[in-house]
Amino acid sequence: TTYPWYTTTTRRPSTTYPWETTTNPWYSTTRPPVSTTYPWGSTTTHRPSTTYPWITTTADWPYSTTPNLPSQCSNYKILNDASRNANTGYGYNCDETDDRYTSPDWAGPSYYRMMAPAGDRLPEYSPGANHCGSATVGWLLYAHPSADQVGVEMDSTVCFDGGNTNACDRSVSIKVTNCGGYYVYYLPDTYFCEYRYCAEFQS
Repeated sequence: TTYPWYTTTTRRPSTTYPWETTTNPWYSTTRPPVSTTYPWGSTTTHRPSTTYPWITTTADWPYSTTPNLPSQCSNYKILNDASRNANTGYGYNCDETDDRYTSPDWAGPSYYRMMAPAGDRLPEYSPGANHCGSATVGWLLYAHPSADQVGVEMDSTVCFDGGNTNACDRSVSIKVTNCGGYYVYYLPDTYFCEYRYCAEFQS
């Protein structure tokens, strides 16, 4: 009654249903329907398990469609000061701890999530010097983790544009995590005041 797709009366192995083997003769020739909700049940990814031959060897029963997210996806600080947005002009703010002009939302090196009204991610381009409420603006040199990399943390680089031609006067190493619908960044203190991480809304 728990697994209605198998029966003790069905005992013949079948070449039509490759998941039925001679070592598991109690398999029914009627396999559970393939589900678009659970792609690990597809015929192309089916790998029999010695415990539950109708499921994959890499997952437990019952299945969960929610990825196992790293702890920083639920344990982060927030950068949401409106002047941090890429469309804002010059300001005195900086992301350096204990400076007289420290950004009101900066709390030292930590994992951060960017949220409204500032934006929801680091821009992947330089908005130009004298933006984001500061003089030298931080932008993400490399692309964010892709949509299919939920739960992945990757090393990346933030460049700071102070007006030089290469838009990267200085840089810092950071970490970026795709938390499924939003990103979390591990950000260090900036070098000096009037260096600040910029934010934008993803289009």
